[in-house]
Amino acid sequence: MPLLLALCLFPPLVAWAEPDDSVWPASEKFDSGAKAFETARRALLEQYVRADLSEDELYRAAVQGMLQGVDPAMRKHNQLLSPTQVADLLAELKGEVVGIGVRFKLDPGSSRAEVIGVVPGSSAASADVREGDLILSVDGAPLKGRTQQEVIAAIRGPAGGKVKLGLLRDTALVERTLTRAKLSVEQVSEAVLPGDVAVLALRGFSETTPAQVRAALERIAKSSARGLIIDLRNNEGGLLEKAVETAKLLLPKGATVAKLAERGGKERVMVADGAPVLTLPVAVLTSNRTGSSAELLAAALRHALKAPLIGERTRGKWSVQRIEELPNRYTMKFTVAHFKDPSGRGWEGEGLSPDIEVPQAQADAEKAERLKPSDRLAADVQLKAAASFLRMR
Repeated sequence: MPLLLALCLFPPLVAWAEPDDSVWPASEKFDSGAKAFETARRALLEQYVRADLSEDELYRAAVQGMLQGVDPAMRKHNQLLSPTQVADLLAELKGEVVGIGVRFKLDPGSSRAEVIGVVPGSSAASADVREGDLILSVDGAPLKGRTQQEVIAAIRGPAGGKVKLGLLRDTALVERTLTRAKLSVEQVSEAVLPGDVAVLALRGFSETTPAQVRAALERIAKSSARGLIIDLRNNEGGLLEKAVETAKLLLPKGATVAKLAERGGKERVMVADGAPVLTLPVAVLTSNRTGSSAELLAAALRHALKAPLIGERTRGKWSVQRIEELPNRYTMKFTVAHFKDPSGRGWEGEGLSPDIEVPQAQADAEKAERLKPSDRLAADVQLKAAASFLRMR
């Protein structure tokens, strides 16, 4: 009894590593939730080691905790987004961003980022930023310890604002001050390769993607192409409706695009309702970054056109999220449905396995994409495999 009394008067302090408790046993019910929340809120405000902890910080953590804890399987996709994050997301989904017009790839080991593309007519192009330049700093701050997304966030900002890049060009240090401006994001590109095989690369699904795809397919239809490669590598998805619209440009009328499993067990079937823009033998390139809406398109092409998937297993993100703004301009992104392939199977957490597996480093594919069409096949083994398959059809 004295021991119990002592424990009541002097709550134990713990200082060891706790196991991961992100997934609670379903059998352990959490009841009296409102009272438990209020007790936790009060204890943190009064006793937490940070004396400046505010109630707004706790409410933000509570909303984020609801989103990530309500469904452990979806914790990566259910998120609380800040006003800046949601502004960037909405701009990308509209097909436009505010930036300086550079594509780069961060090498965390060397704390530098290589410029792999410059948008013609952009601030970067006007300031003579070149492919191959290495970004060492942004506004004087080095890149060490930053992620790719953090560097992107540092470079982006309001239109008209300035950002200074510290660059290494060959052995010379160069500084460039650039002005941010609104840029149109080209999600689609096409080329006709040697052997009369066309490649159509889709990098995401924004508001403008279907129109860009239609225009590209019409140009391909006027070329000498006898086969079509749909390149979905590094396409992490985007707007579901725009992916479905894109699929309808390629599939025969009546073909199932996907099935949507919604709240309460409802299922909605999405079907192609028009003629395809062109009819050619098709092969699809995939990588471990092919996700979400891009996986939906890959599965639809494989099912309706018998198009083989060539490359690597896809990411396995087969869920649909909605974004809903909160009164304080933060935004919730939460799961409202799961989608399935035309046969009715979902691939969440598993991904689509390729019909022809061809491993390749992502960097090699990105370098090959920047080459002229006549040189790309020799540098991109996955693209070469797809072209070889189509020539044998």
